[in-house]
Amino acid sequence: VMLFSGCVYAKNDIQQFTKLEVSDAENNLIATIEDESTLSDFADKISLQDWKSVEFPQGLKQGNSYTVYKDSAAKNSNDLEKIMTVTTYLDSNYVNIQVVPDVVKNLKLSEDMLSFNTEFPDDTIEYLNNISE
Repeated sequence: VMLFSGCVYAKNDIQQFTKLEVSDAENNLIATIEDESTLSDFADKISLQDWKSVEFPQGLKQGNSYTVYKDSAAKNSNDLEKIMTVTTYLDSNYVNIQVVPDVVKNLKLSEDMLSFNTEFPDDTIEYLNNISE
C-alpha cells in the first residue's frame, strides 16, 4: 500500500489529471471529461487517504470504468499518458484500481502488485455513478 501512496498517488500527481474516460461494462465509451473542475473533483473523491485493501465477495458484476490520463512527461509532446483505471461494481461500493506499470518509474512490478481492491464511501460511489450524466 505504501507504493500506492508514496510513488503513484502523490496528491500532486492526482491533481495533474488531464482527461477522464468513462466506459460501461462492455467497454463502450460513455463520456470523455477534460474540464479542470470536474477532474479536480474526481481527484478529491478518489484520494488515497482512507483506502483499505478488501477481498471482493463472489458474484460481483462490473459497472463503469474510469480511465485517467495526464500530460506526457516527454518534452515537446502533446500526448497523454494513461495513469490508471478505476472500475466499479454494480450495487456495491467495491472498486478496483489498476495502475499502469509505466507510471511506476525505475521499478519492475507485476500487474498484480499494481492492482488494488477497496471500498469507496457511499458519496464517492454516487459521485462516480453521476459523473458521466
